[in-house]
Amino acid sequence: GGLLVVLAPFQFSSHIRSRWIRFHRWSGRVIALAALPVGLSGLVLGAVFPFGGPLASSAVFAAGALFLAAVVQAFTAIRRRDVVRHREWMIRMFSIGIGISSVRLVGLVLLLIIPTSPLELRTGLSFWIGFALTFVAAEFWLRHTRSPGLTEQLRAAQQIVGRERRARVSQLDSSGDA
Repeated sequence: GGLLVVLAPFQFSSHIRSRWIRFHRWSGRVIALAALPVGLSGLVLGAVFPFGGPLASSAVFAAGALFLAAVVQAFTAIRRRDVVRHREWMIRMFSIGIGISSVRLVGLVLLLIIPTSPLELRTGLSFWIGFALTFVAAEFWLRHTRSPGLTEQLRAAQQIVGRERRARVSQLDSSGDA
């Protein structure tokens, strides 16, 4: 978790990405490897250790599953050289990863709003609301920063490259038959 918090801000810096691409790639690999035990611990803690009751456990399990899914999607996207989707999935992963920090703040607010409610209920609500806040904020950010024209241009370019590759493979296959 600590590696995520330390390295991720550098990942999102376009200045660092453009000037030190090796650092970006290296630290991205470190983050991806470090993310696996973080996400898996969310699954295990949510399923095996029902800290805070079923409501909190379900939030921790869901966050762990979404965190791992985001890492896998980001990795898959960059392997396809789909930088736009890679960026979006990494932002989602980061938002889920830092969601735990907002859980405590939400817990304090809930304590002020509903002080006599059962602790288990406040804990569960804190986890769900805390994770949801950072995730929803990331989705708003993605929609705000996404350039529809650029996204469409990149997808069109990827389709053209894909067609050209298929044409070359087909051409090689037909020349091998002769």
